[in-house]
Amino acid sequence: MAALKDITGQRFGMLTVVERAPNNAAGRVCWRCACDCGAKATVVGSDLRGGHTRSCGCRHLVHGHHGSPEHKAWSQAKYRVSTPSAKGWHRYGGRGVGMCDRWIRGENGRSGFECFLADMGPRPSSLHSLDRWPDPDGDYEPDNCRWATRREQANNRSKHRHISSGVALLTFAEYAREITRRTEFSPEIVRVRLSRGWPRERLLLPVGTQSWRAVVARAR
Repeated sequence: MAALKDITGQRFGMLTVVERAPNNAAGRVCWRCACDCGAKATVVGSDLRGGHTRSCGCRHLVHGHHGSPEHKAWSQAKYRVSTPSAKGWHRYGGRGVGMCDRWIRGENGRSGFECFLADMGPRPSSLHSLDRWPDPDGDYEPDNCRWATRREQANNRSKHRHISSGVALLTFAEYAREITRRTEFSPEIVRVRLSRGWPRERLLLPVGTQSWRAVVARAR
């Protein structure tokens, strides 16, 4: 008899295999699975591998969002934080990032995805995706998620340094764009000078000025 292949962590449609389950009455090998809707299901292994069973039989087709951008965003986020075999696991579940129980198991008769959609609302546009904010190292939960553009997400990375504009806390890139918005001076030059410690009053010196300290020294 061939050795049983462990398929724990593998994904089949909307089902992710969690663990081995007892054989069914016919002696067929079964696996306990987690469905994207938050429910659990015990499925015969050959039905998973053959594509005969792809979900727990949930209501995704009823509420009309299966395959939608919102459902994909939720499903992918849940997969990254709950499945060690997921691509990028070391940056999500592997370092402690999780998802709130409400979005996984559901609440008050609603599935996890239905709770997610109720909290987040529809994606504003095709340019938006799910972003953990204001804490990029925190969990996926209502108070720490938003729909954001690529620029907004880039500005939210924990590696970005910030500076006060006098009105709000901005990243160097945001501050550079703001102070050069009405000029022809390159925001990239301003950003680099900020990162090198140039004071604000020297940020718009002519290009070719290698050091504001050198300019001050020559003026003395």
